[in-house]
Amino acid sequence: MKKIYLCWLFLLALLGIVSLSAQEVGRASITVEAKHYNRNDTLVLRIFRKYHFGQIHQNPYEEIRSGAKAGFYGFQIDSIPHLTRVYLWRKGEEFNNNPAMALLDGYLLSPGDSIQIQAYPKQGWNNVGILMTNGEKPLKDAFGLMFRGIGAEKFIVKWTVDSLWGQKYKFSDIRYVKQYPPPYYVDDLFNARDAKSWNARKYKFRMNVLRDALQLYRPYLTDDVYYQLYADYVGGFYEALNYPFRFSLYHPERKEIWERTRDNFLDHYAGLEGADIPIKYLRSSPKYMAYVSYWLDNLYSVEHRENGIYANKYELIRDKAPVGLREALLTEEVLLMYGQRENPQILEDALRIIKDPYLLLQLEGLDDLAIGKPGATFELFDKDGKVVASDRFKGKVVFMDFYFLACNNCHSYIEQTVKPVYERYKNDERIVFVTVAAEDRKAYLRGLEWAALHGNNAYDLYTGALTFKHPLIQHYRIKAYPNPMIIGKDGNIFARSDRDLRSQQGLIAVIEEALAQD
Repeated sequence: MKKIYLCWLFLLALLGIVSLSAQEVGRASITVEAKHYNRNDTLVLRIFRKYHFGQIHQNPYEEIRSGAKAGFYGFQIDSIPHLTRVYLWRKGEEFNNNPAMALLDGYLLSPGDSIQIQAYPKQGWNNVGILMTNGEKPLKDAFGLMFRGIGAEKFIVKWTVDSLWGQKYKFSDIRYVKQYPPPYYVDDLFNARDAKSWNARKYKFRMNVLRDALQLYRPYLTDDVYYQLYADYVGGFYEALNYPFRFSLYHPERKEIWERTRDNFLDHYAGLEGADIPIKYLRSSPKYMAYVSYWLDNLYSVEHRENGIYANKYELIRDKAPVGLREALLTEEVLLMYGQRENPQILEDALRIIKDPYLLLQLEGLDDLAIGKPGATFELFDKDGKVVASDRFKGKVVFMDFYFLACNNCHSYIEQTVKPVYERYKNDERIVFVTVAAEDRKAYLRGLEWAALHGNNAYDLYTGALTFKHPLIQHYRIKAYPNPMIIGKDGNIFARSDRDLRSQQGLIAVIEEALAQD
């Protein structure tokens, strides 16, 4: 069996969690031995200072590269934010959601840790930036991990429970789980007759293993690590509510399944030992925050959207979210909305409610994205590597679309909407079409096979090595792709996703309005 030996030597100064702020864990060195790699291979280490799982490649990161020296790869990291992810890939595999060789959570690191990680290729379910092994695609090049050394216990417990999400049908392959006699799903999740399905029963098993594993390793875990792990996994339990919720949408005559399962789930959650997690750890868990957000979205869809009590999810969060989480959830919802369209009324309301300085910092500058505000100036690259600046388009209507290579919706939008509309205007000197790939040059050139527009008023541009960290993308707070917008002849924002820019008819209508503008 091919093996990879990783030695992690950390000298850290771990700070406590107060809010969602990016607190630092001190200097760390990482040494990697990868015997089955070629001598000329390069390893790429990325530190994601803030991540949103499921969209890991779209978040800001720092990158360190290392070539082999005497068979070892060495990395020196000056600091690691407490709430972060560290990913390790072989060069070239960090693109297009390829599996990471290894990843770690910043909060698991403690002063003096010396973690040895043995990773081995295997067939199985691969991580997608949520947990160590979590994913929705069975791949041949997934990795199994074994942990040894000082401080290894906290990684062992995380790997154990993460594996329950990632291994799917192969629970018997997990060493810790073997003590549980088969069949593992002997009883259903809540002893509810209508909930008897694999998708429901698995959560009862997962909850029990989680509780037992955390209690078994509790003596080896600091309070910070213990509660942060618990917050992550309790957040995962909210996923259990998605199945009955979705079922009730498609089978409204069985809505009682949703209601009963929800009530039983909440009773079960309340009975979990150690479930009384301090609020600061819940706020610091992206997984918990996301699933609470999903839960509120479900609540809004099922109980409030139909009868019109709330006009949007923002209002529901403001009025119904747990008090300790309300400000963080409101911030996330406002950022999500502004990643698609501006909403000055909601921003103004949020700024009256939110007091946390870090959260207010995230909302700073959002009012600059409103319709009628000046469009951002920029410098991007064309296929020849030449710089194209925004002042080239002065006095013209500018259609812009942001995309990335692995985005299927981006592909469909360009093929089905942008290209047909461009054919209508390709000889119109009053307008230019600009597509912006949030990619480095290599990925951008691959994407041109389907994304390129051909004409004198078309510009196929890319961000370069900055990818999603490019100032233009950061300025517009883009989180969703594709992301079209129109800049008017006066250089101001004319339309974003507040208008129908996704259909051919809608896009043409907005372009005609912009062209007619004085």
